[in-house]
Amino acid sequence: MSKLDLDDLTAEIFKRVLRMRSTLTEEEFDFLAGEIMGSMGAAAMRKAEGRALRRQAFLRADRSEKVVAFPGRAPQDSR
Repeated sequence: MSKLDLDDLTAEIFKRVLRMRSTLTEEEFDFLAGEIMGSMGAAAMRKAEGRALRRQAFLRADRSEKVVAFPGRAPQDSR
């Protein structure tokens, strides 16, 4: 989902919640708002975790290709 789509979806959810405010008690509204904010935070954390894992995998793959063997030197044992 693109950032624009996500922003539009978030705006629509908040508009609907604000329209419902008059039909909800204060406790119900606070609970609903808390659930929405918690869900948005969890989604942001999953997105950040996915980015970090992709970056980590890329760096691991990229690093293994940059090993250069110099001529005339014996390979060192890395144990």
